[in-house]
Amino acid sequence: MAFDVSSWIPMLMAKFCHDLASPLGSLGLGLEMLNEEVAHSETTKTLQESCETAQLKLRFYRLLFTYKASLSEVQSVLERLAHLKSIHLEWQGVCLDDDRLSPLLLGLFMIGSETLIRGGAIKIILGTKVSLEYSGSTVQWRPDCLEAVSNRTDALKSPNTRIILISYLHYLGDELNKSIAYESIDRHKFSISIC
Repeated sequence: MAFDVSSWIPMLMAKFCHDLASPLGSLGLGLEMLNEEVAHSETTKTLQESCETAQLKLRFYRLLFTYKASLSEVQSVLERLAHLKSIHLEWQGVCLDDDRLSPLLLGLFMIGSETLIRGGAIKIILGTKVSLEYSGSTVQWRPDCLEAVSNRTDALKSPNTRIILISYLHYLGDELNKSIAYESIDRHKFSISIC
């Protein structure tokens, strides 16, 4: 079944802009604090952190939309994102069988990490099958996102701004003859695999 992904561009851009709004808003707040003569070391730290977060998210999206991202680039971005989200990241395996899987790995990390409300752990297993195992004290899926991860057909037929990243990942999987498989282990653990 062919999909017109060109109609997804506005939704992908909305997701992109939404993710950059917070760190850029913090930059603006930091500049206001400088004008109000709040302690400069505190303001400078806030500005620096916000700038680094914005740069990291831009790098994430650049790699997400590039098939040629190396594993070392992906690891660097995911390590930094995990740190920002209070997530312990563990790697098992040393390489991806196909570098074109990098965008899927990045996207699945982001989707799953958003469910770990109070931080947690993600184990990335690289091999013939790529798998991400998530665990946390609080795992909270938005119902539409869980449905989209679990149901490729619906995600591709009816994308919206809340599930557009998931729809895009299913589309990429189709392009690479791969599928995305979700498995709930218990209320604190789940896995998503690329197979």
